[in-house]
Amino acid sequence: MKQLLDVFSRQDWNVAYDLLHPAERKLVDRDLFVRCSKQGSNSPPTFTDVRVTREVTEHNTAIPGTDVSQDSELLSLELNANGSPLKQDMHQYSVNGQWYWATTEDAMKALVAGKCFTMQ
Repeated sequence: MKQLLDVFSRQDWNVAYDLLHPAERKLVDRDLFVRCSKQGSNSPPTFTDVRVTREVTEHNTAIPGTDVSQDSELLSLELNANGSPLKQDMHQYSVNGQWYWATTEDAMKALVAGKCFTMQ
């Protein structure tokens, strides 16, 4: 997960796309994802002091925007975003030994429709 936060901080949207769950990548065009991510990232946060405070395996977690479910690791994170403390829960999914992330249901709906989304 720290790798993904580093990718977001660097605004490396091509790598973020590569780390997106394969079920979501099948439905989302890379160029659209990168273009939309750039539009919504005028000043992305820098993440520091990332700590995983809890890790729980969840079974049959739905991959947003797809009909795929699989086990995931729910990570509770404490970190600083541009110096401000933040608590965040995130799922990560293992596919063939590689960890992936999934975007939100709202982002997937927009991207599948060929539109940009707003990151929250």
